[in-house]
Amino acid sequence: MTAAPRVLVVSGALSGVDDEFFGAHERMHRPVYARVVLSEEEVPQTFFTWSEGWGGECRLEVIITAQLNKNRHIFVTVNGKFYEGTSEATRDLADEQTQSALVPKGGLPIPFSLQFFNREPFGGDTATISVTFVNVVEE
Repeated sequence: MTAAPRVLVVSGALSGVDDEFFGAHERMHRPVYARVVLSEEEVPQTFFTWSEGWGGECRLEVIITAQLNKNRHIFVTVNGKFYEGTSEATRDLADEQTQSALVPKGGLPIPFSLQFFNREPFGGDTATISVTFVNVVEE
C-alpha cells in the first residue's frame, strides 16, 4: 500500500523596518500562506520564493525548500537574505541565514522565526521571517 501524500502548510508574516535617522521609520508587513503536496520521499522541493523591497533601500528574499522523509516527517530549510543599500534593487547583502526544522506528521504546528540585522554603523534596519509549519495528510 502506498502512503498518502503529505502537505506542508506555511502561514505567518514577513516584516521589516527601514530605520531612518531623520523622519519616521518605514515598515513592511506581508502575511504569507503557502502549501506544497509532497509524495516522493527524499526529494527536496523548493516551493516558496519571495522578494519584497521597502523604504527605498531594503529588500528581503526568502526561499523555502521541503523534503519528505521515509517516516513521513518533513524536513524544511529556510534561506533568507536581507539587503540594505541605496535602493531596493541593491546587491549589498546585510545579513543571510539558513536554518532548518523537522516538521513531524500529525498536524502539530511548529513555529519558526529568523531575524536579520544591518550591523553597519547607524544601520538599525531589521527584517523578520515568522511562520508556522504544519504537516498534514493530503485529502
